[in-house]
Amino acid sequence: MYSVRRVTASFAALVVVASLAGGVSGQADASTGPPPIRQLPKQASVNQAPKSVVARVPLSATRDRKVVAIQNGPNGPRVITVSATDAIAAERKVGQLQADPATVSVAIDRKVKALSMDRTADQWALTKLSTTSAWDLSTGSGVKVAVVDTGVQASHPDLGSAVVDGAEFLGTSTSTGNGEVDGNGHGTHVAGIVAANHDGDLVTGISPSANVMPVRVLDAAGSGDTSDVDSGIIWAVDNGADIVSMSLGGPDASDTDLAAISYATSRGVAVVAAAGNDGALGRPSYPGAYPGVIAVSALSSNDVIGSYSNRGSYIDIAAPGSSILSDYPTSTVKLMSGTSMATPYVSGAIALVLAKMRETNAGATALQATDLLLANSHDLGATGRDDLYGAGRVDPLAALTALAAPPTESASPTPSATVSPSQTATPLATPSVTPSPSASSPIPTAMPTPTPPTVTQTAEPSPRAPSSPRQVQAKAWGRRAVLVQFSTPNDPGSSAIASYQLRCAAKGRTTRSAVVKADQRSARITGLVAGSRYGCDVRAYNGRYSQWSPRARTQVQDIPTAPKINPNRSQPIAGSRKIVITVLKDRATFPTVTKYRAKCTPVSSRGRVVTAKSKNSAVTVSGLIAGRRYVCRVARSNSLGTSTWSTRSIKVRLATR
Repeated sequence: MYSVRRVTASFAALVVVASLAGGVSGQADASTGPPPIRQLPKQASVNQAPKSVVARVPLSATRDRKVVAIQNGPNGPRVITVSATDAIAAERKVGQLQADPATVSVAIDRKVKALSMDRTADQWALTKLSTTSAWDLSTGSGVKVAVVDTGVQASHPDLGSAVVDGAEFLGTSTSTGNGEVDGNGHGTHVAGIVAANHDGDLVTGISPSANVMPVRVLDAAGSGDTSDVDSGIIWAVDNGADIVSMSLGGPDASDTDLAAISYATSRGVAVVAAAGNDGALGRPSYPGAYPGVIAVSALSSNDVIGSYSNRGSYIDIAAPGSSILSDYPTSTVKLMSGTSMATPYVSGAIALVLAKMRETNAGATALQATDLLLANSHDLGATGRDDLYGAGRVDPLAALTALAAPPTESASPTPSATVSPSQTATPLATPSVTPSPSASSPIPTAMPTPTPPTVTQTAEPSPRAPSSPRQVQAKAWGRRAVLVQFSTPNDPGSSAIASYQLRCAAKGRTTRSAVVKADQRSARITGLVAGSRYGCDVRAYNGRYSQWSPRARTQVQDIPTAPKINPNRSQPIAGSRKIVITVLKDRATFPTVTKYRAKCTPVSSRGRVVTAKSKNSAVTVSGLIAGRRYVCRVARSNSLGTSTWSTRSIKVRLATR
């Protein structure tokens, strides 16, 4: 019998939630759900040389370590671990496990830790993600999100009604608790982002009616073993989790991790994980970088990727992660930052969409909901998918709107006369003579043919679409958004209007749309490209669509882009303590720039930063000290706000007299 011993090693935290690597074809049967897959296929590590398996985790040859394997059992996959005193002993244990027919994957155990940092701000993310409007369509009711983390304070006043039975895996392959203890705080913070209740007290989660399933795999220091994470994933799937959210990770891949994740996705569970907190030069973080896992990068409140957030080809989507306010032990709240905070926003957004899908299809899976969420994300950075933001910022309202929008109908010919079912003539059988079964029976005779009843055909009026909405107006409304207003149609058609669809389009730009209820007369269309001129129109729906209204046009606004310095026209003024910094002319973001700012910072720590303002593109900075070197940058402002400082700077040194 193998003995189990805990190994100490550093590991990085990460978040996993139900994932959909390549999407799901079709929808699961509403009555049966995903098929019960209880056995896993063998992975490549089963046939690799034991020395190669051990070498994948670089440790000193004399250091103790733990070998982890996933084996198929009569009740489904299980995780086992065995200790080894050094590399040679580990190779021997790997070989023994590979020889066991039940083993499907084997690896060396590693450490993971929570990915978070303290910051200061408030719950800006809910506003950014338009959750108030999203909650009109879904609050995530009935969806279970497994938070695989440091545990959750189940008694927290924001979470008590959301928490369901969980599990605890800390150095054991079987659960030793219910996950409702959090000696670190990280897991409670993540859980609050997912499902803190919407009661006006403390904070609110993105999916306030969803359930949190706490799966504790990290200790009070925020550290744990990958074998425990694997056990937690499998347990969560077997106990009804729709989404597995993991705000943890590390730099090394493991065959056993991949097997556990494959088990989750094969049953329709979405797996979401943090991208990592090692910045632009960081290595890929696992499990976020595994195929099939939704890897989440982190954003600041201005939709810029956090400096700490990993980048790379494995990034699928971005979400708010900087200065996030959420629940924390004991029964309080705290500001934290990291891809750990971004991950639960995506997990909770999947819950919102999945709950809505299940209103009409009880067999819908989280993978299908994830497909819809990725397809309706808010594009950031380079057009299309990129290594910083993936598909873009998560946009649950857009996904829910796309799901709720009635399908576009093609024109069909008006039916001619229709026969009412109650008036349909039933043909009579041809009369016949049947021999008597017995002598005592009366002799049958042929029955006379009855006269068929007269059938009257009545032409029903064809359904009639409403006329187009009237008095459509569009005006720039904040950053990269347009407010579209309209009046009701003169003719509602043959039935009451159910909704209105609004859209804004520009040449070479993605068309953005929204659907509003029948009693609404306006909508804010977001995600537009600043400086572009959009045409916006509206149509009504009563079971049939009206024609689109005439378009109203407006130019989209945003704060200015960062200016560029003209080095040929930026120089000190001879005989003075001044420098003129000139900005290159370009197509600045609409509306018009009204002010320019410059700052010159001493290269050494001595001296003060000197600033200046100007209404034109040439800014004169005064009060510089002769002989001292400065680095100067510029920014510009309009009625919406101020740009970032110019990326490039100029370095100056005033001559001494």
